[in-house]
Amino acid sequence: MYLHGGYQQYCCSVLYVIGVRLAFMRLRKRQKMILSQISLYGHKSRRILTGFGYNDHLCKNNIKKEHQVIQYFGTIADDLCLNTLVSAQEAQDLNIEIHQSLDSTNTRLRHILESMDLTSSEYGLVQLVCSDEQTAGRGRMQRKWLSPPGQNTYTSFAFHFPGDLDLSGLSLAVGLSLRRVLVQQTGLDIHVKWPNDVVTSQGKLAGILIEALHQDGAWLVIIGIGVNVNMQPSNDTSTQVAQSVTSLAAETGSTVNRARIIMGLYRTLSGDMLRFLHDGWAGFAQEWKTVDRLAGQTVNVFEGGFSEHTTPWQGVAQGVDHLGRLQVEDTNGQIHAVLSGDVSVRLAF
Repeated sequence: MYLHGGYQQYCCSVLYVIGVRLAFMRLRKRQKMILSQISLYGHKSRRILTGFGYNDHLCKNNIKKEHQVIQYFGTIADDLCLNTLVSAQEAQDLNIEIHQSLDSTNTRLRHILESMDLTSSEYGLVQLVCSDEQTAGRGRMQRKWLSPPGQNTYTSFAFHFPGDLDLSGLSLAVGLSLRRVLVQQTGLDIHVKWPNDVVTSQGKLAGILIEALHQDGAWLVIIGIGVNVNMQPSNDTSTQVAQSVTSLAAETGSTVNRARIIMGLYRTLSGDMLRFLHDGWAGFAQEWKTVDRLAGQTVNVFEGGFSEHTTPWQGVAQGVDHLGRLQVEDTNGQIHAVLSGDVSVRLAF
């Protein structure tokens, strides 16, 4: 039987995909675990897997096949990997909870911390909670955070800090950490928007909600991070959140591995928060200047938060000060220090 060259190539591709599907179905439990870890750690897979105690011969013989599976089943490998992050927990001694659905990862983490005794605990990361879906996700000023299942990442980190640590600028430092992770994994042109947004030219990509609890003479800081990963933004979505939104998939044109985002955040935040512990906001201020979305832009400042019924005042953003407060120059040339808890700032068009 003769097939036209293009059609023959198409048929071969279809048969190959079917073969890869069958190969995935036939993988033994241990092989599927290797698949998920390869999906999570990329090119360092073999070294890390053997470090986890997996047989080197088994890893070597299966890596090529399972990379082919990941190539055609990015979503399956992603979800499988997200559901087996506990294996990474055992290797890295990380306290982590993974849920199919929660009302809010921040709320869940707060409940966990209420029963924790951290009086003798070292400073740094103490707990991580992530969920495939949030039914009552929220952002700053109690705004609703859309959290559909199977598309994005909803993650909360708890850090233990000394009680005398100045937390000024913490949300900005977290934004820089988040931006770095997303740039490293996607190569996108991403900026930070004071006080807690990570954006591209197309809209909001991620948001941060920080809650601080003073307990037993120390700070317990909950850092909630929502990243629009594989959702496809629509006009309806932007209307619901009162601003333009985008996602990594919409920007890159391809599906992005959610588990890699989560573990990238874990690694980067762990290091950056220790840096914040020692250097405070001063250790991040210079980096902020290079990726500040608002710098030099005309902005509308809404006292008490954004509302259609609130009349803003206008000025030009002039960066942030040593406490992480937005500096806005009004029409009379006076500089105002804007606190994140008091206002909402929007670019003026």
